[in-house]
Amino acid sequence: MENLLRVQREQYKMLQSRINENRRARHDFRHHRAVIRDMVSRGDLDALRQYIDEYDSKLTETKDRNYSSNLIVNALLSFYADNAEKLGIKFSTSIKLPDKLLIPDTEFCVLLGNLLENAIDACKKEKASVTPASDPVIRVLIMQNGVSNLTVAVDNSCSNMPVWKDNELISTKHNGKGIGTESIRYIARLYNGEARFEWHDGIFYASVLLNPLCSDSDSSLSG
Repeated sequence: MENLLRVQREQYKMLQSRINENRRARHDFRHHRAVIRDMVSRGDLDALRQYIDEYDSKLTETKDRNYSSNLIVNALLSFYADNAEKLGIKFSTSIKLPDKLLIPDTEFCVLLGNLLENAIDACKKEKASVTPASDPVIRVLIMQNGVSNLTVAVDNSCSNMPVWKDNELISTKHNGKGIGTESIRYIARLYNGEARFEWHDGIFYASVLLNPLCSDSDSSLSG
C-alpha cells in the first residue's frame, strides 16, 4: 500500500501539473490579444488563422470554476466537474476548507481523486444502462471541522448494489479488492481516521473522516 500510494501521488502530481498548465494558458490569452489585433489591423488573415489554429491545438477548453481557495483542491474538483459535464452527469459540491489543509496536498488529492474517479466510473455505467432510472448524479462534501477534523464525502448514483467480500469492496475492473478504495482506507488509517462505503436505494455513499492532529504525523509518507 505504501508503494501504491507513492505511485498515485506521482500520478496526481502530473495531473495537477497538466491542469495548472492548461489554466495558465487560458489565463495568458490576454497577452496574445495584441498580436491578434495587429494581424487584424493589417488584414493578414492567413497569419491570423495560423496563429489561432496553433493556439487552439495547445488548449483544452474548460470552464473557470471556484470551489475552494486551495488552488490544488480547486483544480482537481474543476477537472472532474468538467469530465462530469461532458458525460452528462450532474455534479454538485459543498466545500468549506481553509487555504492550508490538515494533511499534505498530494495525499489529499490521492484521496479525493480516488473518490471522484470511482464516482465518475459508476455514473458512466449508469449512463450506459439500457434503462437508466434517472440522470446520474455526484454530490461532493468537503469540510474541515474545527482545527483537527477533516470530512470528505462523495455520493453517486449506482443502481446495482456493489459486491462486498469480507467487508471489502470487490473491484468491477479486475479480480480482487478495489485499488482505489484500498488507497482511501490506507490514507484514513494513516491519519487516525475511518473510511466508510455504503449503498442504499440506488446511491453509493463514500465518506472519510480524518483526525490528523491526533495521529503520529511522522508516519506520513509525504516528507
